Amino acid sequence: MSFKKIRGQDRQIEILISAIKRRNVSHAYLFTGIPGIGKKTTATAMAKALNCDINNGDFCGSCISCRKIEHRNHPDILWIEPEGDYIKIDQIRRMQEQIKYKPYEGKSKVVITDRAEKMNLQSSNCLLKTLEEPPPHTVLILLTTAPFKVLPTMRSRCQRVMFQPLSAELIVELLREKQGGESGELKLIASLAGGSIGKAIQWMERGVLKERKKLLDKINYLNRGYITEILDLAESLGEDKETLMENLDLLRLWFRDLLIFKETAQSKHLINRDLKSEVSKIAYQLSLPALFEKVQTLNEVQLALQGNVNPKIAMETMLLKLCH
Repeated sequence: MSFKKIRGQDRQIEILISAIKRRNVSHAYLFTGIPGIGKKTTATAMAKALNCDINNGDFCGSCISCRKIEHRNHPDILWIEPEGDYIKIDQIRRMQEQIKYKPYEGKSKVVITDRAEKMNLQSSNCLLKTLEEPPPHTVLILLTTAPFKVLPTMRSRCQRVMFQPLSAELIVELLREKQGGESGELKLIASLAGGSIGKAIQWMERGVLKERKKLLDKINYLNRGYITEILDLAESLGEDKETLMENLDLLRLWFRDLLIFKETAQSKHLINRDLKSEVSKIAYQLSLPALFEKVQTLNEVQLALQGNVNPKIAMETMLLKLCH
């Protein structure tokens, strides 16, 4: 195992390997990019490379240090993740207490903070103190899909590494290696995944293509007069937040296709390529302003769900607005 196993982020990996080899590693990094493109994998790889017993600038994956890091039981590698909705100040304080001392087993202490945008103001200000006066032998890696939600004073004290969405061709290749499957299905999943191999794998495992067709059939033929059907659909969409966000992603891509077809009358840029006839039919029935309004509704709901809104009520409101 080595950095070379991380696909689609060659420039980003080259930056990190070069820093390790030159012993010029920053005290703090901010890894940014959409979910499922390798930020967490790369952060783990960097922790291994900084502590590997064998390789210089890379990692072997088989020494005791690498194996402990892989299983998250290395005493010098600390993981911080949201507890509930936020990363709390007590989590940061516990970390600060642990990094005051020299590494116990390895060469460097590494703190990996996943979903760094989930820090509230108190925990952010607390971590800022560590970024301003980092202890020796310590590297902090912050992972985020929303860097604009991280305090500017924190961003300015980190070296930013921007991870790019993967190409559809690479996602198809990776899916074929990991999952197998028919070429047409893999290409469609890769197109829907929007550059995220993590999302593509998850959607393959959950059979999202079949669920997508059922969802779109229900959405496209909702009628404002059938309130019971609307409420039933809202309840089914609002039961599980992860599935709900997945369904909203599918709906956003669907209305994106409708907008494009309405404007161009061409199908070559469609993401839902297997549903060309349905796209043409529905786009013909809706005006351009109506489509823009529906897209805006979806954007508002996705934003609201990042707060403390009731998912079921949010879905009821959204579906009523999406009705023809």
